[in-house]
Amino acid sequence: MGDTAAVAGPPTSAIISLLLALHLGSAAAPVAAQPPGPVITVPTTCAPCVTRAALQYTIRGTDTPIEGRPRGVTADMRGRLIVWYSQRPLFVFDSSGRLAARVGKVGMGPGEITPVRWVIAGRDDTVHVFAGTRINVFAGGDFRHVRSTIERSPEAGSTNVIRLPGGKTARLSNIVAQSEALNPIFLRDRNGQLVRELDPTKWEYRPSRALALADPSWHAALWMAESSFLRTEGYRVLLLDTLGGVWRTVRRNPDWWESMKRIPDMRGLGSMADTLGRRAAGVQGVREDSRRRVHVLSRVTSPDWKAVRADEEYREGNLISVLEVIEPRAGRLLASVRVVGAPLGIISDNQFVTYREDRDGYPYIDVWRISLP
Repeated sequence: MGDTAAVAGPPTSAIISLLLALHLGSAAAPVAAQPPGPVITVPTTCAPCVTRAALQYTIRGTDTPIEGRPRGVTADMRGRLIVWYSQRPLFVFDSSGRLAARVGKVGMGPGEITPVRWVIAGRDDTVHVFAGTRINVFAGGDFRHVRSTIERSPEAGSTNVIRLPGGKTARLSNIVAQSEALNPIFLRDRNGQLVRELDPTKWEYRPSRALALADPSWHAALWMAESSFLRTEGYRVLLLDTLGGVWRTVRRNPDWWESMKRIPDMRGLGSMADTLGRRAAGVQGVREDSRRRVHVLSRVTSPDWKAVRADEEYREGNLISVLEVIEPRAGRLLASVRVVGAPLGIISDNQFVTYREDRDGYPYIDVWRISLP
């Protein structure tokens, strides 16, 4: 549990990978998995620990234009919540949950943002909207359209995108890769050209993964949180470089985690039944805060889940969001909070967002706040 490797250099394998990359160039080929750096296991429970979140505000579908579960959420540098769907303009809400703006238009031209794949709000007061083959950039408090660029080799099915220093991006995708990796990280240059695929861990089935930018002081590029739905307990968080080297691994096996144990129990996977089987727990989001603590947002089913209709999956009470905050150097668990609703995203150092529907099917987006020591 010590922190003897907090300032250590990269694994020897990572150095070898770097030398090979310099010799061979940045060919768009998968990078072999590297032996992990320090592995830290987080205790099952924590004491003292933050265990409650306060509801900050709620966006109601009864008096706003939101319809159904959003594709994603983020927050701009002014603290406004940006909510996006695939085929609609972005919705922007102020700190009280009031609709403040709509950004972009429906279409595929300059300033037209559909289909929306992912949205990144930068610290430079810009918002990048990944829309199919086009990236639209908006800036300022009024979200004025600045420019549109076309990618030569877009990841059209992006499900998570982060911007790395130097203009590169790291992406996850719902498109099955051509390589042996089940859910690789696609590393692309500023033009969208594929540099390489990263797959630092191997799973029998496609894992759920989430990405976040790492603080430069780690001398690595990004965090990846991941979990597998079958026969595994808990999740892991890896600190990675852009060659696939693993600088640090944090393992967490919480008592609330639940996975599928046997193939016959996997009712609802690919089934045409009207009801859904019990869902496995899974990682949905990750973020490093300004104090280098890692926040991990996961989904778990309610203990009362029996047989839920497919069109009622997001009804209030069916799904639970769990936010945990970890100090990754020593493996300390600082917070573990549970709230009703499906996870949407972590939007700041102390805020995360969930989604639920009432029994009539009206949507609600809840913004929660935690107070960390």
